[in-house]
Amino acid sequence: MNKFRLSCLLAFASCAVFAQGQDEFGRPVLNVGDSWTYQRTDLWKNVVQLGTMTIAVKKVKDEKIQFRGTNLEGNKWSYDADLDQNIAYTFKGDKFINHEYVWPLKPGKTWKNDREYASGEAEVTLEETCDVGSLEKVTVPAGEFDTYKISCKSFFTNTLGGQGSLENLRWYAPSVKRYVKVQRRGWCGSRLDSQSKDELTAFHLAQPAEPAK
Repeated sequence: MNKFRLSCLLAFASCAVFAQGQDEFGRPVLNVGDSWTYQRTDLWKNVVQLGTMTIAVKKVKDEKIQFRGTNLEGNKWSYDADLDQNIAYTFKGDKFINHEYVWPLKPGKTWKNDREYASGEAEVTLEETCDVGSLEKVTVPAGEFDTYKISCKSFFTNTLGGQGSLENLRWYAPSVKRYVKVQRRGWCGSRLDSQSKDELTAFHLAQPAEPAK
């Protein structure tokens, strides 16, 4: 399939999603070869950092997806998820699931991510609530996209006496099967401790985007 025809199909898929009148989108079908590249902006200085981050679908097998990528420094990393893109793990004998998304996405939908994990010498307890807001058109270096804005806010404590909160805003674009923009802010106590923004610069889809049947 030539690039022109694929780009037309991707554009049509995006329009079709938002023309249904249902304002919702089901779980996308990810394929080996799907990949995304992001740049990061330091929001303290409003400066784009050197390097890019990549993520790609390496394998889809046995109801699992293997993701592989590189960070800003070029170091490789990987993780596995289920077909819903949930990440399950066990901590101190208890099973936890981090829900990146809960399908179908639609304005007004909410879910919770309450979990425990280790961070250095501390054990962390985190309570998170996510909600899908309005449909938004977003422009990033890779282009302009129709998106669902997902807002996740969390509060955490740790066994060293620390506490704080996190805000994670994601703009998910059905036409590229992934978020095109994410903005993160973290507070240690009441002090703003970190803030950054990632934006899509390029992507490749092995097949046009469509929800699972």
